[in-house]
Amino acid sequence: MDNNFTKDDATYAYRGYRLQALYTLWRILSPNQDVFFQPEGYEDLTIFEGEAIVEVIQVKAYSNDLVLSDFKLSFFHRVEEYLLQDEQINIKLVVFGSVGNELKGAFSGNTNIRDKVITNG
Repeated sequence: MDNNFTKDDATYAYRGYRLQALYTLWRILSPNQDVFFQPEGYEDLTIFEGEAIVEVIQVKAYSNDLVLSDFKLSFFHRVEEYLLQDEQINIKLVVFGSVGNELKGAFSGNTNIRDKVITNG
């Protein structure tokens, strides 16, 4: 953490909320959509087609590389529940900033790295 900020400083939280709101507005204003949006629904943004959930989006904004330990375990439990309801739900992680090598490797399709993240995460 930057030494110019105290532990109780909300600067990083405000930045995250601002970027989350900007992403939500960008999605709402994108053309050719017959969907409805629920900010702060299941996650930071939930997109429905009628009654069906089609996307669940988590927005992250970090000044350092995003790493697995930046997520609470409850996030992964919630994602599992969404996919148990309907495996066609599109789960998106929108990152403002850079992603650490651990997560890049896990999402690259390399099963060895992904399995290591799953067992050690």
